[in-house]
Amino acid sequence: MKIAPTIALLCLAGFATSSQAQAWNTVISQNGQTLDFDAASVEEVNGVVSFTARTTFSQPSAYTSSDGQALEGVSVAVESYAVDCSAHTYTDRGVRYSNAAGELIAGNRSSSTAKPLGSVTQSLVGGLLPTLCPS
Repeated sequence: MKIAPTIALLCLAGFATSSQAQAWNTVISQNGQTLDFDAASVEEVNGVVSFTARTTFSQPSAYTSSDGQALEGVSVAVESYAVDCSAHTYTDRGVRYSNAAGELIAGNRSSSTAKPLGSVTQSLVGGLLPTLCPS
């Protein structure tokens, strides 16, 4: 599923919204998964754009966390990203996995190492550079 262009447009819309607790907007919903984007989370500071995305599973799912940990019963995954426009990279700033009752299953608060934009074609941030980082 190619969702990065849609998220890029939502990021731009997020720049225009006033700051609020959360403003989840559905980006895509298919195959029992819904991807939402928090427009209120979009911030740009010194060429680094950050935002939060949420994946909701209609049925609790098995999931492998970014550190390779196998997780069971995941209903929601919330992940924060930072895109460095000048370096053309992104980092995963943290993720939380919750069950259907909203209880935390696992979480990672540390940032990943910077990865090149577009290095993962299915990545949320893979197609963001042209839209979020004007030349």
